[in-house]
Amino acid sequence: MELYRCSALQYLDLSWNHLGRELPAYTGSRLGVNLTTLALSGNRFNGTILGTIPASLSSLQNLQNLKMDDNKLIGIVPAKLNKLMRLQTLWLAYNPFAAGELLASFKNLTNMTLGSACKLIGDFLRFVADMPELEVLDLSINMLTGGIPPWVWSLKNLQYFGVYRNNLTSDLVVNDFAVMENYKLTRVIPEVFEHLENLTRLSLFRNNFSGEIPASISRLPSFIKFGKHSTFTYMKGDDNELIGTIPEGLCARGQFMTLTDNGNHLNGSIPEALANCSSLHGLQLDSNQLFDKLPQALWTIRIKTLSLYNNRLIGGL
Repeated sequence: MELYRCSALQYLDLSWNHLGRELPAYTGSRLGVNLTTLALSGNRFNGTILGTIPASLSSLQNLQNLKMDDNKLIGIVPAKLNKLMRLQTLWLAYNPFAAGELLASFKNLTNMTLGSACKLIGDFLRFVADMPELEVLDLSINMLTGGIPPWVWSLKNLQYFGVYRNNLTSDLVVNDFAVMENYKLTRVIPEVFEHLENLTRLSLFRNNFSGEIPASISRLPSFIKFGKHSTFTYMKGDDNELIGTIPEGLCARGQFMTLTDNGNHLNGSIPEALANCSSLHGLQLDSNQLFDKLPQALWTIRIKTLSLYNNRLIGGL
């Protein structure tokens, strides 16, 4: 294949095409040592029973980004990939791999997406503790067992953490606060958010949380540290047992975009500061106990989704 003659190639993206057949075993050894990005997502690669991701990829010593998600790869993930010392992004989701453990350790990764049918088994990946630069960790829809270890919350750069639809059990501990039984979250939401310095999205929907929305959410370091460049933009707490009022400071720095808290017991009014939030794109507070006048400021911002049915709001349009 002529591709393998491009020894100076540094960036190769053939994602979202209809490339087929299995990847040759020599793929890594012939692509050249200068390659930093190999993106083959969303094609139709088929593996072999001997392992579908060629172990020869481990010879690409300058590789920083490897994206092979949404293909038809089978077999197991080669342990030799841990030789890719410069690897920062690893996407392998949506492939029908054989059930197995991921043994490789990737200490420099910032983005690891192994969710959605990668069929990972065993306890939570211990080597993640040695990945301090990790920003995205998606292990959802696998067969992991055991519990989520407390050291996960010491990953200060973590922005997205997905572990839904596994076989995880025991309590989830956040700063010595246990809030989960069999991963059906219960009790009140802990006041620990000021410690999650890079949090951008918070999804707590469809659990059994009670109590009020923590005031510490509006005191996230991202609000204080970055001012108008705050990155906390999204909160979803649908279908819990939340009570109390909506925190005043969600849009204190003008970057908050979405609040959905349908199916709770929130009361009081919609804060004027939130109604005046020029960055607000979505506000969904259906089936709560909100009362008082509907803020007229909502009609002056460029909101795209507004749903407030089944409350006790008054006033005119």
